[in-house]
Amino acid sequence: MLQYPQAPIYHFCPYEAQTARKLTQHYSCLGHTDLQKLLNRFVDIHWCVTEAVTLPVESYALKHIARWMGFEWRDSDANGAQSICWYNDWLTTGDRAHLEAILRYNEDDCRATYHVKHWLTEFAKPHWQAAQIPYLTVSA
Repeated sequence: MLQYPQAPIYHFCPYEAQTARKLTQHYSCLGHTDLQKLLNRFVDIHWCVTEAVTLPVESYALKHIARWMGFEWRDSDANGAQSICWYNDWLTTGDRAHLEAILRYNEDDCRATYHVKHWLTEFAKPHWQAAQIPYLTVSA
């Protein structure tokens, strides 16, 4: 991430930024100034959605929003709780299929976040530009 200091870091909800803060503090791998520069690049797509649009969805969770926008997870029943079960199953059995399922689920979450971000840049582009929200006017 440090190789591309101008690149935005898209994420969905504050968890990723909180985790980046905790990990850099725990491992003392960045000074306060560098950590702040890194965190300033984080763009919370969930916040952008909830501030900008009203959608006909049950909730503003990633799965509800992304599915409404046409994205599908490869494992339709996968969720955070299931990934914890897969991890526990891997610890118990050593079967790498469980780790592969977790990887697939996390990759799909990343792809879904991109899908929502892309939808926002196309659908709401005039509104973002008028509000001058950083990073969302950048193409793909």
